[in-house]
Amino acid sequence: MNKKNDYFENINSVLGKVAVDLGLDKGLKQQEFAKLWPKIVGKRFEKNSRVIYIQSRADMDILTVAVSSPVVAQELSFFKDDILKKIKTVAKDFNYNIKEIIFNHRLWEEN
Repeated sequence: MNKKNDYFENINSVLGKVAVDLGLDKGLKQQEFAKLWPKIVGKRFEKNSRVIYIQSRADMDILTVAVSSPVVAQELSFFKDDILKKIKTVAKDFNYNIKEIIFNHRLWEEN
C-alpha cells in the first residue's frame, strides 16, 4: 500500500516554497549564519559581540555586528582581515559575499 499520491508534496518542499513566498528565507538564512559567529571569532569575543544583520549591495554584502563596548569594536577591527578570511569560507555555503564588517557598540543595548 505504498502507492505514491500525486496530490501531495513533501513537507520540506512546501515549507521552502512558503518561506520564499513570505520573504522569510532571507531572515532564516541570516539566523543560521549568525549561529556560526562564535566559532568565527572564538571564545574571546563570542560573549561580547553578535551578528545583527547582513545588508546586500549590488556586488557585496556588509555584515553588521553589535559589540558590548567601543574597546571590543576596536579590538575586533584589528582582527578584521582575519575574520573576513574565516567568513569567506563559511559565507559561501549561504551565498554571501561579505566584504565589509561594521562593528557598532550602540546596537548592543538595542538588541
